[in-house]
Amino acid sequence: MVSSLPLVVIQSICTIWTKVSRGGERASARNRTSEVWKVPVGACAFPDKVFLLHEVVYSERDHFQHPVEKLEART
Repeated sequence: MVSSLPLVVIQSICTIWTKVSRGGERASARNRTSEVWKVPVGACAFPDKVFLLHEVVYSERDHFQHPVEKLEART
């Protein structure tokens, strides 16, 4: 079923770091975090929603390697 409602997708990509990652190898890893992500296929599972928030958060605790991703639909 196709919805007649428009879908607005907001994507937030955030990198959280402290002064520990200010220089050297950690700064290089921090600067390599992606600025663009594909919206997951699961976004199509919300046909009656108007707003879709896609959040991606990188942190230094795992050396910016495994971001936490969240997909939230709102009407």
